[in-house]
Amino acid sequence: MVRVSQLRAIQARYEEPDCRNPDDAAERLLPFAHRCSCMVRGRLFMGRMRAQPFYPFLLARTRYYDRVFLDAIEAGVGSIVNIGCGSDTRAERFRLGLTQRGIQVLECDQAEAVEVKRRVATRSFGQNTQLSYQAIDLNDEDWPALRKWLDAKRFSKVLVMLEGVSPYVGTHSFESFLYFLHAHLAAGSLLVYDFKHDAAPRDFGRSARTQQPFRLRADRDAVAAFHALRGWQLEAYETSIELTQRLAARLASLARPAFDEDCLIRLSRAGRKVQPW
Repeated sequence: MVRVSQLRAIQARYEEPDCRNPDDAAERLLPFAHRCSCMVRGRLFMGRMRAQPFYPFLLARTRYYDRVFLDAIEAGVGSIVNIGCGSDTRAERFRLGLTQRGIQVLECDQAEAVEVKRRVATRSFGQNTQLSYQAIDLNDEDWPALRKWLDAKRFSKVLVMLEGVSPYVGTHSFESFLYFLHAHLAAGSLLVYDFKHDAAPRDFGRSARTQQPFRLRADRDAVAAFHALRGWQLEAYETSIELTQRLAARLASLARPAFDEDCLIRLSRAGRKVQPW
């Protein structure tokens, strides 16, 4: 969480204008020592960072999820659920649009992380009446607090987004979560997330609770078929290489090799019934 926030802060402050990260609020969530580290790295080691494959992808991914968030506001969704919110600042950067349209945002992360996020964000940005927090661990087998929250909004469309989350979740748990969301969201609700494909490093995301991290093949038809069985219709599919070329081409030209580990997908909840979760 801290690494991503630092890189966003560096890109927002020290990159050239056309390569700047739009998250100009990331720095405000960092402790003073980490801000100093960003200053040193941004002024002295920019060339080294630009050569790292993940660096341009992070810029592209931030721009991608910003667009997802803003499109949801424009489309008039009833609420937005941000799973694995980490150091995300979109509820603050886009607070005006959320307030004008009365859209509620629920930010979720593991208990310790979300409490730190709540405390630091409130101190940095003030109280946000459009925003609430909830502790969640996707490696659990059930999510009763989230179920209650979603069921209270089941007659309006919801955007659920998971940026950089699925690789840390076990395969069985993540598939169960897909069924769970289908069961508790209104038809036409949106799910946007990224995943590691099966050629990515095998140990990435592995932990005591995640012995078999979630993976899918980097194949559009296979991804569509996988989600269709779980009640989701694939609306958009893009590899990390394609995304980086589209949204961060100049930085991508400086990195070797290209970042080729992730795929990003947008799904809509189909109206038909699927196997009960």
